[in-house]
Amino acid sequence: MCVASARAYGERVSTVDTRVAQWVDTAAQMLSAPLTEFPVEVIGRALIDSFEADYAAISWRTADGRSGLESVTRPGASHGGHSGADAAALAVTAATSALLDHHPLVRWFLATDSAAPQSMRRVPEAIRSDRSAEALELLHGIGSDQELSIPLLLRGVSHHVMVVGRAGSADFSNEDMAVARRVQPLLLSVHRQVHLVGMSALESLPGGRSPGTGLPGLGLPGPRRSDLGLSGRELAVLQLLASGRTAGAIGWALGCSGRTVQKHLEHVYRKLDVTDRINAVRIGREAGLLAAQTTPPGRNPSGPRAALRP
Repeated sequence: MCVASARAYGERVSTVDTRVAQWVDTAAQMLSAPLTEFPVEVIGRALIDSFEADYAAISWRTADGRSGLESVTRPGASHGGHSGADAAALAVTAATSALLDHHPLVRWFLATDSAAPQSMRRVPEAIRSDRSAEALELLHGIGSDQELSIPLLLRGVSHHVMVVGRAGSADFSNEDMAVARRVQPLLLSVHRQVHLVGMSALESLPGGRSPGTGLPGLGLPGPRRSDLGLSGRELAVLQLLASGRTAGAIGWALGCSGRTVQKHLEHVYRKLDVTDRINAVRIGREAGLLAAQTTPPGRNPSGPRAALRP
């Protein structure tokens, strides 16, 4: 019996590893590009494939109460009898309505201060409100009976959360939850990097950010100046370098080792034809690659949401 259990565990881990391995390549491609907008389409399609979902979205809300949602749908999904476009529009309405505060997952994250992925079915009844049933009914109407959320940023009522949803009564499995936990750091790396690169791009646009539909503090429509051949990861490292961070602190903020940061710095110095951080930062500023001030994502050592604070 122990042998059978061990074999089943090994098969499950192997499946999880296989599913996560596909994300490593996807994340590597995104991190190599100087993205100034969060790649919702690419990540959404990958999430739909990974979790056999009907749709994937990023839901966001700011401290001043603004909220929104950008989604990707699976071709052929029923979406409660609605077209993909109509279902997406209804989902935006739900995400920007008063019912958002009664969504079981929103109440879960506020009540627990947990940054770990969570499925809607796993939220205890005691945490739900007297209007949570209305939120669930609205979701059911667009074919989203089950949802899994992967937080990217949690700060009080503010959040950026990736959500995958599908129809039916079957909850996301334990394996799905394991995959979500393994994928989350990869999504966080992309989210942080887009934030940093986006900040420097903002400084290079005349008059600051122009109106657009990107995520607050992340999306930036329009062009940016030359990146001087730096990759997205190298731009993020340079941005943090300009804030006075050590290699260890930069690695902490970006979720990689100090040794990896040193390699990135070697590439930055070579591409900018400099030998030290002072000149690298100077050239970065002259080229419009760096914001005047930075508030880079880092870890607050005082809470479980630390890694998700921008």
